[in-house]
Amino acid sequence: MNRYQQKIKEEAKKVYEKCADAFRTDKGEHGGASPSPNLSLWLDSNGILARHVEEIAKNWTKKDVLWVNENTRHRITYGDPQDNAFGAFYKDILSELKKLIKKT
Repeated sequence: MNRYQQKIKEEAKKVYEKCADAFRTDKGEHGGASPSPNLSLWLDSNGILARHVEEIAKNWTKKDVLWVNENTRHRITYGDPQDNAFGAFYKDILSELKKLIKKT
């Protein structure tokens, strides 16, 4: 496993530790205790993952942006590299977070 994938797993675990219990007990529209749970929509509505990624991305240098864009599974070859890196990092963490939620 490369360094990027390790970083994604670490960040997903941090977010998981912050929000797993809240997701499972939330009876709101997309919470885990609702009739139609949806982790992606729940995270978007609460802004938890976006804030976490923003905290990490605000310190990125050009080298970090290129590193993310070269190693992500969600490559976009056009547009602003900084925005693409943010979106790709977000999606990679979300994918890993979904795996963690399913395991437990």
